[in-house]
Amino acid sequence: MAMQAENVDTGWRRSSHCEPLNCVETTVTRGRVLVRDSGGPGTAVLGFAYGAWREFVTLASTPRGERIS
Repeated sequence: MAMQAENVDTGWRRSSHCEPLNCVETTVTRGRVLVRDSGGPGTAVLGFAYGAWREFVTLASTPRGERIS
């Protein structure tokens, strides 16, 4: 789900693995995890259900050789 950033609460957290122009920010609001490009905070925001976000983070942080299909 995409929404405009100006309609979203503040409290954005920046990834600890950021590069100067290559980063995402997240916030939790209204039962969803919201994600945006830190280089364009006025652009669209993606929203994910908690479970979907948790699965993504788990998969992204698991080394490729240890992933179970």
